[in-house]
Amino acid sequence: MESAAEREPQYHQRISSMLDDDSLTQLLEEAESSGEIDAWCRYADALAERGKTGRALRVLEECSVEFVDSGILDDCRFQQVRIARAAGLVSYMEYMLRRIAKFSKNDRSRKFADGNLRILLEWRQKRDEDKRLNELQLAYVTEGLHHGRTGPEHYAQLAKLMLKVGQAGSRESRVTSAIGVLEKALKVHPDSVSLLENLANCLEILGRSQQLDETLIRLEELKPDSAVVRRFSGKVEPIARPEIGENTFEIASFLVDQTAKEDSEQADAAIADLQIIVTEWPGASVLHLLLGFAFLNAGNRNEALEQARLLGETAGRSHERHFNAAQLFRACAELLHAQNHAKLALHYAVTGQDRVDAQQLLSSLAAET
Repeated sequence: MESAAEREPQYHQRISSMLDDDSLTQLLEEAESSGEIDAWCRYADALAERGKTGRALRVLEECSVEFVDSGILDDCRFQQVRIARAAGLVSYMEYMLRRIAKFSKNDRSRKFADGNLRILLEWRQKRDEDKRLNELQLAYVTEGLHHGRTGPEHYAQLAKLMLKVGQAGSRESRVTSAIGVLEKALKVHPDSVSLLENLANCLEILGRSQQLDETLIRLEELKPDSAVVRRFSGKVEPIARPEIGENTFEIASFLVDQTAKEDSEQADAAIADLQIIVTEWPGASVLHLLLGFAFLNAGNRNEALEQARLLGETAGRSHERHFNAAQLFRACAELLHAQNHAKLALHYAVTGQDRVDAQQLLSSLAAET
């Protein structure tokens, strides 16, 4: 008998061609009416094809609970692995493979899962080797600066390496450090195009629109055909803070839910993947909020407080960051800090809804203190 991993779903081409909302509704209705795991897997596959991987993983997670005693549960679990891999959720993918290797009643499924785990281990080892190489290069370049190699190209290389090297989940601090290096270098080499281009890229990551605007203006004066200037279509305007998409938010929310499960390995895997997502979107305060809630679910209040402090320290005049910091401090039972940030959220409110939200939060906090 074939394992679920070795069977190519016969409906794959059908799903690929059925990507409109009506077709998704039809597949959902079929799953709800039949109640069969195959129908739910078809619906999840269609969601994933539409880029709704967060929702697809949630559907499959519910199936794995409801059909825990099903003989074809491996189909569901292997599909979770495929979608997790497509979404870049390496730790969650590893967790699911370990569950298949340990609990599957199908010998081929267990062997296939073991094989994939070995491949994943080799990939992790290669990633760790690359990280160590970057650390050595960073040490070499830093030492070179102390011995007089202070040209703009050396500073630019140092900034790039600083973005690669660091602890997991600390990309925002690494970008901030790289900006500090580049700003210091520009005092010595104010007309360096490479330094300005690197600075613009770092500022874009953190959503510092005003400083990015000033950097692009200077860069356009020195080199109008700069690739960085062209990337912004030649428009030297403040760049809005990058916003996460709906699917990224759904994936992050799904991972937070996994941290509330009794399985500590599942929670650890979810937090590891969520930390990576946060590093990819350092300016998205809602992701720091979700990561804080994930740490709380896992019983790690100190790490949750660290996310709250990070939000508060980088909030500036942002209503959103102050509001999310207030929510997280409240969840950590730090009501004084929560009130302070809620007041700042109200002060920096932009829209009427912002003000209503902040006022409601302040009222709730007043009732709790």
